[in-house]
Amino acid sequence: MAADLTVVGGNVACLVAAQEAATAGARVKLMLPWRGLHPVTVTGRRVDTGPRFIAVRDANEDPVERVRARSGAATADVKRYVERTLGVALDEVDGPKMMFRDHRADDLFATNDPSCLTALLDSRELVCVQDELTHRTWRPTGTLEEASLYNHGETFTRLFVAPRAEKMYPNTWRLVDVRDRRRLQVPLIDPVVMRAALHGCVPTLPTTTRYYYPACGSFSGVAERLYELVLSNPAIEVHEYGALRGLDSTRTRIESDRGPQRIDGPLVLGVSPDEIAPLARIGDVCDLMRFDVAWFEVDREDVEPAAYVNLMDGEHDAFRASFGGIADDPSRVMVGLELAASGDAEGALTASRLLRAGANARRIGRLSSVARIAPSARNRRLVEWAQRRLADLDPIYVGLLGDIGSSSVGEHLRHGLRAAHTVEDRLMSRTPDLDLPAVASSTPIPLGSPRLETHRPETPLH
Repeated sequence: MAADLTVVGGNVACLVAAQEAATAGARVKLMLPWRGLHPVTVTGRRVDTGPRFIAVRDANEDPVERVRARSGAATADVKRYVERTLGVALDEVDGPKMMFRDHRADDLFATNDPSCLTALLDSRELVCVQDELTHRTWRPTGTLEEASLYNHGETFTRLFVAPRAEKMYPNTWRLVDVRDRRRLQVPLIDPVVMRAALHGCVPTLPTTTRYYYPACGSFSGVAERLYELVLSNPAIEVHEYGALRGLDSTRTRIESDRGPQRIDGPLVLGVSPDEIAPLARIGDVCDLMRFDVAWFEVDREDVEPAAYVNLMDGEHDAFRASFGGIADDPSRVMVGLELAASGDAEGALTASRLLRAGANARRIGRLSSVARIAPSARNRRLVEWAQRRLADLDPIYVGLLGDIGSSSVGEHLRHGLRAAHTVEDRLMSRTPDLDLPAVASSTPIPLGSPRLETHRPETPLH
């Protein structure tokens, strides 16, 4: 069929953009990688390889949310989309926390509120931090290490930035562009705010954010529901590919190992950075971060679940804990521990003080060498170079191509909603009298349907 727009990529943002545009009446050509959807399972139970949460901010109090709401892509729109369109129930969970020595506090990265430092640091460390903040002004530029040292000083960087970042992205974290720090969940706080907090003046910060997690215990259910909507929508024509090879000489077709596909209408591009290189004819490869994930079952009374818990200390190998998955026994909780490759999971769980003393923890599985696209300077240059070479196509970028620092499923869902809104604007501006065919809204199909089993394109959730 002749399509009104073309979507290329298999991530969550691409699928949302395709599904929402088709539901609005557009004819969509969707190019999907042929690899299957493979939820991570441990002893038969689905788990997540890291935190998969949706954060919702109040548009009445947060100016950024007011801007997003105009494009139908505020965080509240993401929550409504998951609950109403995908039919996936969400449970509210406690906000992000961090463990520093023996203390549990609100996470510095998530809240940007440094008032907890007076309770976390000893008197000597507090004096050092205060002295190093003297005459500092806000400068969020340069590499991650440069920006942290300039805005926070040496002591804060040594205690709250370097140890955890080193476990996530050894050696290279120092050279990450500060704009991409969210991929590592590293805090960067205005030194004026830090000085005020350390002197007892609690700064006025944005409204409280609420966090939600699928009631089914794993975000793989969200991906599957989304695939069902996409694959069952008659207005979406799916074309599989194994590898992208570039554009043809007329730059009107995308070439792949499954043959060329004409670019119809606006182009939504959400391939991973390692796929955009061959598409833009760039002979380069992506940098990856690799780490391990171990899962434990613990008694519910021995742990306090949250959206995630960042582990700040450098004396053990773990850098983050999350709580996706459902234990066999309702009195127990699943804990996913992300740690440096080949690290000591049991030792890290004990040393992190995440659990109460004497807790009964049973390891039920481990996944080694999990790969994620790194927020490296090289990857940023690769993406920027590729975008310049594809500029004549005027693509709408989503996922990591839209923001290489983005790290959560909620952000990628929002990218998809925003892209669908942009596509609608472009279609109406080009053909104001276009009579798009009405397409009935699809309803979620039960999991395990034959169509899902026979066609499972892969969705990278990060």
